Amino acid sequence: MFETIWLHKSLIQWLLLSVFVLLAVWRGGGPERQFALVFIGMFCFDRLYHLFFGRGQFFLRADLGHILIDTIALAAFVLIALRANRFYPLWLASFQLMTIVSHIVRAVSPAVEHGAYAILVYAPSYLEVLVFGLGVMLHIRRRAKYGPYRSWQNF
Repeated sequence: MFETIWLHKSLIQWLLLSVFVLLAVWRGGGPERQFALVFIGMFCFDRLYHLFFGRGQFFLRADLGHILIDTIALAAFVLIALRANRFYPLWLASFQLMTIVSHIVRAVSPAVEHGAYAILVYAPSYLEVLVFGLGVMLHIRRRAKYGPYRSWQNF
């Protein structure tokens, strides 16, 4: 039963993310489009990883492929967040950092059960989808209300 509930929530998450990615590409600014590209990359690399390695490769009971994908995504999120003229990218980067910390917790403490590890790793991704969607919609609303504005900060 847990697997069925998890599958339906994952499908809803991917459907929502797909809508937000399409909206970001269509009406978003530079940061929204870059985040959309990162989310697409995460999805594609995850599919390729599982295509070649099945359930995955583990080291100290932590999934190496997901650690690599999540670390690259964190680096991209932080780079975008530091340059973007938006507030929500900082939230996305912090949620991605939570995912990385969850992998580290699993590697350091093998006593963490598989179900708890799954929740620790995947729960921030649901928050990322919500924050990304909210950020895209707020950007569209702000642009409609005040007109065009800078996507990137000037240093």
